[in-house]
Amino acid sequence: MFEDHIWLRQLHDQFADERQRSRFTFVEVQEYRQEIAVLWNDDCAKEMNARFLNAMAESSEASLEAMRIQSEALARCRLDLENAHEFFNTAIDTSAVMHRHLEDARSSFRTIESQLNHGMAEFRVTDDNAAQADQLATEAEMAGNRAESAASYHD
Repeated sequence: MFEDHIWLRQLHDQFADERQRSRFTFVEVQEYRQEIAVLWNDDCAKEMNARFLNAMAESSEASLEAMRIQSEALARCRLDLENAHEFFNTAIDTSAVMHRHLEDARSSFRTIESQLNHGMAEFRVTDDNAAQADQLATEAEMAGNRAESAASYHD
């Protein structure tokens, strides 16, 4: 893609050079017309100037102005394209960073989930042990009550 930028820059530079050469040629031709106007000022010269040369000069001037405007627009377009290319590269780099962060977050969540599952398993074991301890305490209390009751019965 960057090669396209280089190619576009080279074409724009060539266009600017051609536009500048055309501008110099136009100025030279107009200066030459002014120089020969002193020598060539008969009716034929007046008719040629009126019918062709003046119209061509105006048309050339308008064309050169349009080329200038187009050249400026192309220069802005080239800069915008180069900026877009830079932003695109920045977006790609940022996307890669975001993907790394996302993968890190996924890894962290997998670790958290594993620890949570381990904690839940430990909780179930603890809960089972607590239930068993309650059962044993209840049985011990009942055995103690029976033994007390039997002892008081014998007394």
